[in-house]
Amino acid sequence: MRYVKVNHLQVVAELYEFVNAKALPGSEVTAERFWSGFEALVHDQSPRNRELLADRLADLLVIPAEPHPDWSPEEIRQELDNNAQGILDYVVR
Repeated sequence: MRYVKVNHLQVVAELYEFVNAKALPGSEVTAERFWSGFEALVHDQSPRNRELLADRLADLLVIPAEPHPDWSPEEIRQELDNNAQGILDYVVR
């Protein structure tokens, strides 16, 4: 993935090109004004975003399993695989 440095941000090149070539033309907002405001927004929201990501990670690290003392090791593994598949949204192999 290619990035473009805009002030103190690293912006994915496709987003940068879209905003500058498609979204801003015809508006009264200059690229400099847009990226300056976007940088301020990212800066202001970064602490809260880090908190939300930490909470989400903590939720993902909790293994949702009910106690089933009669389950075999294979049944436990299958349940963990199913849970991981649901949480991470991919096929566990």
